[in-house]
Formats: sequence, structure tokens, C-alpha cells
Amino acid sequence: MGCSFFNAGSSSGGDGGDLSLSSGSGAVSGGSVELIGGEGSSSLGGEITITSGRGVDTSSGLVSLSSEDAGTSGVSGSLSLSTGTATVGDSGSVTLASGPLRRVQVEAWC
Repeated sequence: MGCSFFNAGSSSGGDGGDLSLSSGSGAVSGGSVELIGGEGSSSLGGEITITSGRGVDTSSGLVSLSSEDAGTSGVSGSLSLSTGTATVGDSGSVTLASGPLRRVQVEAWC
């Protein structure tokens, strides 16, 4: 079984390390970046999960999916969220949701 692991490093006294994955620029077209889960021959295909970091004492990090602005003579790229076609039953769903607001009541006793 093959495995690749990238870790930018942790810090006990400051910020954790950043990890950036990018493709190269080109005179004609820029390179692509693809994240593809592995194929499962007799079971499930591999998952791809993108999750922001948790702020232990503060806010969690931002997850942003966007296309860049167009150049001087073009259109901006599309953003597509889709599921695969099902062979039996329903295909997967697409869910966009925000978390619930949690209010914390603080009482001061004087």
C-alpha cells in the first residue's frame, strides 16, 4: 500500500507551520492541482476531506473555495460542486450548511 504524508509542523510556542500546494505558471496555461481519492475495486473509493483548523480558545479557520478573477480578455473560472452517478439507489447529496449560533450567557455576581 502506498502512502504520502505532508506535515508542516506543530509549535508549542507559536503558530503552526503553513502547508501550500501549488502548480507552476506557464506561458500558455498554468498547471492544474488535482486532489483525487483512490479507486476501490471491491469496496468504497477513497475520500477527500478538507477541514479548517480548530481554534482551541478562539475561532476555527476559514475554508475557501473560489476561482480567480479573469484576465484582460476572458471570463473567470466556474465553481462546480457535484456528486457522481449512482448505479443502485440515490446518488450522493450536496449539502451547504452553516453551524448553529451558540450563545453563552455570562452572569456577573457583585
